Amino acid sequence: MKITRLTIKNIGKIEAVEINPETNAVIIQGKNEAGKSTVLDSIFVALTGKRPDDFIRHGQNEGLIVVDLDMYRVKRTFKPNKTELEVINKNGVPYSGAPALLKKLIGVIAFDPLEFAGMRPADQANMLLQAANVNLEKYQAARSTAYDERTAVNRDVKSLKAQLAAMPEVPATTPDEELSVPHQLDVIGNLEDRKRQYLEWHLQAKAIGEKQTKIAARIEDILSQLINARNVERALQIEFDVHAGKAPTPPQESDITEAKAHFNSIDTINQDVRKKQAKADVSLALDASQQASASLDNKLVEIDALRNSKVQAADFGIDGLTVDDDGVAVDGVAFSRLATSKQIRVSAAIAMKMNPELKVILVREGSLLDDDSLKELIDQVSDQDYQIWIEKVCSDGQGTGIVIEDGHIK
Repeated sequence: MKITRLTIKNIGKIEAVEINPETNAVIIQGKNEAGKSTVLDSIFVALTGKRPDDFIRHGQNEGLIVVDLDMYRVKRTFKPNKTELEVINKNGVPYSGAPALLKKLIGVIAFDPLEFAGMRPADQANMLLQAANVNLEKYQAARSTAYDERTAVNRDVKSLKAQLAAMPEVPATTPDEELSVPHQLDVIGNLEDRKRQYLEWHLQAKAIGEKQTKIAARIEDILSQLINARNVERALQIEFDVHAGKAPTPPQESDITEAKAHFNSIDTINQDVRKKQAKADVSLALDASQQASASLDNKLVEIDALRNSKVQAADFGIDGLTVDDDGVAVDGVAFSRLATSKQIRVSAAIAMKMNPELKVILVREGSLLDDDSLKELIDQVSDQDYQIWIEKVCSDGQGTGIVIEDGHIK
């Protein structure tokens, strides 16, 4: 639905103007203070009812704006202390629910693509999401919750990392569990017993050997006792062999020395074990916190992906259009860094999306556009069968569109 005729009488700088758009682009030109802005303001006021102060032309008691649309005529009469509204359908029948009809119809009639380009990134993002029918309150609540959770977890990660870095290093050979003092005493006791048994056996062996030596010496001296002596020798030899077969294996002195050294270092080793366990506990907590942080990162990514899927589903006609924490972006490039022509295309696409019923867009700062940018904007809007009203300054009063001079069309 577009404007087919605009009539303005005694409003602002305008004395009497009637405009019958012949194309989808209506360019309003003129010098400063000629009444150009009043034309666009009149469209806005007629359809929204948001009347500014001193809206009636100076010296007059009544002003009139009539906006003819495809299906309705909107007529607002302005008096010093009141405004009268009348909406008539195409058959000439007054519409009883006029305010409600206009509220449903106009959407964001005040939307100006160039105003969008000058908004803060956060406001641009919110407007884009609004145009994509994203539930901002629900989305922001979910994202805020996940963000706060991740912030808390990351504080734990930072604290645990600092705690882990401050812990002393322990030898690489430190065991995982503390050593038992009673157990080590048992080891040393067993080794000492083996050593004592060996010494006892050694003394016995030495004594037997001495007896054998004495008997052998007596054989030389006492031939008469040879038989008896040899019998004794054989008996002793047998006894020696039996005893030798029972000889225990003596421990190595190095084993005893190592066991004692191990015993003396139990306290140190156990301190290292406790340190090692403390570091292991902190490492486990750090791993858990980092996993939680990564999970929340993924949750934020999922929330943002869902948000951008809704933006894509809204089909603004701009490939790569997304919303992130920094605002609106196209193909990963922030809106503020886009070329002016690209910014205008994105802004116009959002403007049209937010005005699905009344296909009218107002551009109050058209003088900021060069000829190429202006043509690109008009072509884009026309391709979607929207109507665009553009205000431009022409200092010589010889513009190519509808020129306003002293409150009239020149």
